[in-house]
Amino acid sequence: MVMEKAGVIDLTPYGKLEVRGRDASRLLDRLTANDLPAIGRTVVTHMLTKRGGVYAEMTVTRLEDDCFFCITGALSELHDLRYNLPRYQVLLSVMLVRRSGN
Repeated sequence: MVMEKAGVIDLTPYGKLEVRGRDASRLLDRLTANDLPAIGRTVVTHMLTKRGGVYAEMTVTRLEDDCFFCITGALSELHDLRYNLPRYQVLLSVMLVRRSGN
């Protein structure tokens, strides 16, 4: 129904992150399985382990060329951040903003 018409989905319980910066797409390309979406589009993808296994599912919306809005499971938001992002963030020019509660 939502794909044919409009719908409202309550995202309150989900973890929400903004990933922005010159290397935002490089970071998400390394962490996720699917191609990143075009500006204004959303894709459902999986976060991957170092060995390419599925770690978590998330949606990624591209807001601008260098800005993405990511939604992950409510209880896994901080867990996902602790597991994946420190591996790459120090190597790239990326800023992460926690948007949960907004």
